[in-house]
Amino acid sequence: MRITRELLINTARNAAAELVLHEIDLVCIYLTGSLLEEQPLLGGATDIDLICVHAVEPKESRTLKLIADEFHLDIAHYPQSRYSQRHALRQDAWLGSLICYSPLILHDTQHWFEFTQSGVFAQFLQPNNTIRRARPFIEQARQIWLALDQNTAVPGTSEIWQYCRAMEYAGNSLACLNGIPLTERRFILNLPERAQALGQPELATALLNLYMPAEEKPFTWEDWLSQWKATLLALNQTNQCPVSLHAIRIPYYEMAIRVMTEDNPAAAIWILLRTWTKALANMPRRTPESEPWQQFLQVIGLDVDNYRNRLQALDGYLELVEDAVNQWALQNGV
Repeated sequence: MRITRELLINTARNAAAELVLHEIDLVCIYLTGSLLEEQPLLGGATDIDLICVHAVEPKESRTLKLIADEFHLDIAHYPQSRYSQRHALRQDAWLGSLICYSPLILHDTQHWFEFTQSGVFAQFLQPNNTIRRARPFIEQARQIWLALDQNTAVPGTSEIWQYCRAMEYAGNSLACLNGIPLTERRFILNLPERAQALGQPELATALLNLYMPAEEKPFTWEDWLSQWKATLLALNQTNQCPVSLHAIRIPYYEMAIRVMTEDNPAAAIWILLRTWTKALANMPRRTPESEPWQQFLQVIGLDVDNYRNRLQALDGYLELVEDAVNQWALQNGV
């Protein structure tokens, strides 16, 4: 099957029509994410991001539906009341941005979305709101670093997961100064453009140094992917699997990793590290599936022997990001 942007958008429209038929409380459905771009596929795979606004509290916050191995529906559900405070939405990096950055409206009752978007977007790009979207990310990253620095236990999956989160928060603090936050698959791919727009391209390169090996070395991609996939499948057999790591999404990650192994190994390693670590953080600490992951960490230099040095480097990186955010605020009078 030839997957085109037109096919994916038609699939989104059909899915929205079906949702409206079965869920009578739907106020609005809009399309966000990579389908808004000209090239939504990464490695031949993508997801269709729909946001459903309900008149009442929805039963679930996020649902998935498999359409084909190459793409699936990823549906977020929000109550209409979540949109009532427009001042708060202007400072909401995720939900506010997804309203303002030209989503495709698939269902709308009584022009609800048009009315809501106009109220939020009116002051969305003002510097005082932009900085309030960016600063919480770097503040969360710093809080995570402080907790990790004070933790003297041998680092395990939960510590490395928090380390990953701190890196992601720091990068998204930069990204929010000139756009929407970056999601996991395109985080490393798109961060250089955001850093360049700030006039500080080195901040994207410096982040790679926090998890990539100091020296070039051959990577055993097939072994890693096989062991990574086995871990995700094992997690799916438990009741602790987060929706983001559901088996439906394995091809979505795997195909992206495979296409980047040669041209952008840092982006491939990021997706592998983030999803593998998150999976293990939701499993028992001494599960057998953690052994291959430990070997993977040794290769990239994020193992027990190198962890403290990496944590120190993260401290330095957070200082650079904090300075960049403060400099942006000063330049923009906030």
